[in-house]
Amino acid sequence: MKEIVIAIISSLFGGALGAFFNYKGKVVAGNASLEDIYADHTRELFERLDKLTKERDELKSQNVELVSQVKQLKEQVQSLTKQVKKLTKVVEGGNQNGNH
Repeated sequence: MKEIVIAIISSLFGGALGAFFNYKGKVVAGNASLEDIYADHTRELFERLDKLTKERDELKSQNVELVSQVKQLKEQVQSLTKQVKKLTKVVEGGNQNGNH
């Protein structure tokens, strides 16, 4: 009976070890094949990265320019608003003087 239990335990343990190493081997092989795929496309990926970086830099430059233009427009609107208020006061003052 003791020999049967030892044989069963040995078989289970051996099977578990075999399954574990089989799994690890497949994981390592899978990673190696992915690395090969990425290595084949490295140049293309770097070219795409460079292109996207250039586009981002151009958009950043455009953003800075547009922010500057918005600031100038805001100043112009404020100036025009002041002029409208002054003219409104002049017109209202003229109407009050003409009505008397």
